[in-house]
Amino acid sequence: MGWSYGIVNGRKVGYAVRATCDKRGCKEKIDRGLAYVCGPMHGGGDGFCGRYFCYAHLVMAAEGQLCEECYAAIESVMA
Repeated sequence: MGWSYGIVNGRKVGYAVRATCDKRGCKEKIDRGLAYVCGPMHGGGDGFCGRYFCYAHLVMAAEGQLCEECYAAIESVMA
């Protein structure tokens, strides 16, 4: 089974769901597939917001793919 469409926490998700980046002010077109989610899975999880961002607003870290805000929060705990 793929994630072309589903609903998680009341929000439409999946690579067939067209959207824009969740970063305030960014209008980059994306989808709500796993390639754009903050964290390892739809809905986020422990320490991840689960929102969807364009590649300009995602950070690849040891913890996985994170948005800038979640990355900053994890880095501040690790410092």
